[in-house]
Amino acid sequence: MILPLEPSYFDCNSYGRLASSQVTDIIGWDHDSWKEMSYSDKLEFVTLVSPTILSQMFVAETLKKYYPTIISDRLIARDQSLVISKFHARTITTEFAYSAYNLNNYGDMQRTEGAKYKGKGEDVNKPLHVCDKAATILLNFVDQMKKKGVRVFFANTPYLALESGLDTFKNSELNFANELSPIGCIIDKREDLIFERKYFFNTNLHLNPEGRLLRTEALVKSIRNNVLSGDCGLIIEK
Repeated sequence: MILPLEPSYFDCNSYGRLASSQVTDIIGWDHDSWKEMSYSDKLEFVTLVSPTILSQMFVAETLKKYYPTIISDRLIARDQSLVISKFHARTITTEFAYSAYNLNNYGDMQRTEGAKYKGKGEDVNKPLHVCDKAATILLNFVDQMKKKGVRVFFANTPYLALESGLDTFKNSELNFANELSPIGCIIDKREDLIFERKYFFNTNLHLNPEGRLLRTEALVKSIRNNVLSGDCGLIIEK
């Protein structure tokens, strides 16, 4: 298993107070997170439920009970067997959408042509460190996978090309790889994943088909050199 985690997942700031979007996602989809929370975490979570979210919950429950046809598409999304059935019978989409039905048979998002992203890219110096809480979560996950006979590796995500030279982030990349090494090996180098803006679709992490091809070729090369070889040690040198 190869995990190309976004830089923010390693950052301690990502494990502080939950954002409103995260609160909404947990209420709507991730009930297991609520079950796994300690009593103190549950108490804090309740304080994060804003009046707006409460009103949305009330409206959703009312629609579900009295007017289910109005939100039929949302209710269907909870029926996994029906979603899978509709996926197999899906028609080719005519425009981009974040949807289970906008995937090809390989799981790739379709209709991602063009370069629409105009914002800033992720800082190539990040991730700098592995937060203690993130390390604990990842260690537990890697241990669970090991018991199932699965080896876990890590990979970088794409970076938007910067004007600064490559040497500016060598030390931060080395320090991060050293911190990550007790958890797992990172199989590629950031410099191999710095792409021009023309390869990004609509965010600094979403590549268009041309960008995905380059990223896949780099990933295949990294797997051959650092996974299939059976020797995935630190591949960055000072």
